[in-house]
Amino acid sequence: VLRAQTYEQLKQPDKAMADYDKGIKILPTHYRTRFQRAALAFKLKKYQTCIEDYTAILNANALDDDALKLRGDSYMKTGDLK
Repeated sequence: VLRAQTYEQLKQPDKAMADYDKGIKILPTHYRTRFQRAALAFKLKKYQTCIEDYTAILNANALDDDALKLRGDSYMKTGDLK
């Protein structure tokens, strides 16, 4: 995850995304990593990844208002307004 953050700072988003994916695979309950990956995915216009990450966060903590708002933003970008 730290390497992913470094790749983000170096403007290498594809490498950063790959490292976030590995981090989530290793420790799927570390939701801070999901927030970071979702933020990068939003910049890369990978909105389905954002929705999946924010949904996982909300499944763990339904009261996370940041995740709820950001998931709504992601749905808005996909055009899914339900």
